[in-house]
Amino acid sequence: MILALNVIIIYHILYSRPEEKINGRENKCRSCDRRKSVHIKRIRKAKEKEIYDLKHDLIAEQIQSENDKKEIKRLDTENRELLLNKARLESSLEESLLGKIEEDASDEDETEQKDTTD
Repeated sequence: MILALNVIIIYHILYSRPEEKINGRENKCRSCDRRKSVHIKRIRKAKEKEIYDLKHDLIAEQIQSENDKKEIKRLDTENRELLLNKARLESSLEESLLGKIEEDASDEDETEQKDTTD
């Protein structure tokens, strides 16, 4: 019985195909590697798309920032012009009001002088 068992073991060792077992494991590993590779490619594509979108957003924000700076500069210039016009109008209003006050004061002085001479 032991002899028959040893013969079976020796036969199995000699005539079995260990390369099939190795190839089977290799095939399993290769399929795992393929799955990993596909997964890594999907992740890389997703990251590349995310980077592309972020770059696009960055460029859009830079353009918007430049446009905002131009608009701020334009509005600042317009504000300065309006302030100058306001100052001019205030001074002309003061001059016209003071001119009327001075005329009224000189008229009053003249009437007072007439009243005192009469």
